[in-house]
Amino acid sequence: MTQVLDSHAHIGRIGQYESTAQALLTAMDAAGIGEAVVSSLEGNEYVDDVRVGDGTSALTINRELAQLCRAQPRFRALYWVRPCSEAPGAAMRQLLAEYRDVFVGLKLHPRGVGAAIGHPAYEPYLALAASLCLPVCVHTQQDGWADTALLAKWARAWPQVNFIAVHMDLGSDHAQAMEHCARLPNLFGDTTLMSCADMEKAVGVCGAEKILFGSDAAIFGASSYERYLPHLQTKNLTDGQRELVLGGNARRLLRRKV
Repeated sequence: MTQVLDSHAHIGRIGQYESTAQALLTAMDAAGIGEAVVSSLEGNEYVDDVRVGDGTSALTINRELAQLCRAQPRFRALYWVRPCSEAPGAAMRQLLAEYRDVFVGLKLHPRGVGAAIGHPAYEPYLALAASLCLPVCVHTQQDGWADTALLAKWARAWPQVNFIAVHMDLGSDHAQAMEHCARLPNLFGDTTLMSCADMEKAVGVCGAEKILFGSDAAIFGASSYERYLPHLQTKNLTDGQRELVLGGNARRLLRRKV
């Protein structure tokens, strides 16, 4: 039986969205989700292009998340990057080393931090990801900030880094994202807010080894996984494909090697 690992969940509060650790665990238990990789919503600096937050540093936000995840063995964490306000200095490296059992990748939300994919401020973070063998999970959307077409340029420029296109272009038909993920060996897709039919199509186009199950839980509360029941129960994938998509790929990619 597949042990489901949600590769894209959240903790924290920003604007209208909130996800507590207990709410996430409750939603996971209701849907039979075993583990989750989480990032802090409070890493966002903008919501709908409006400045938000209370001035807490990314370092503090990510440290608090790491402490929470170390205390809850069903969680692992992504370090939320703020490229324009904080450089990846010694303190960040020390935090990643201190919590190397917790942090399994970097999280980028281009519009949420006011820096589109390709902004030069990301370069030191990509170099860090390469040096530590950390995957980079990126919110994607065809909005000029975070298009998978832009992410594909990074994937070509940084072949030693694995990139995960979260949402595979949110709100689109996902066709362009599927094309890029199929072509590039280090670009993977994530099913967050995709329909089950689109997830199955992505597996057909890209291969099951290129797609990770993700959800955005628990920003929609206790029912966050209800929309994903078809994904979890689909009979249109083989057992081997389901095993990869619902956990195997995430366990392979989202783990520390250095």
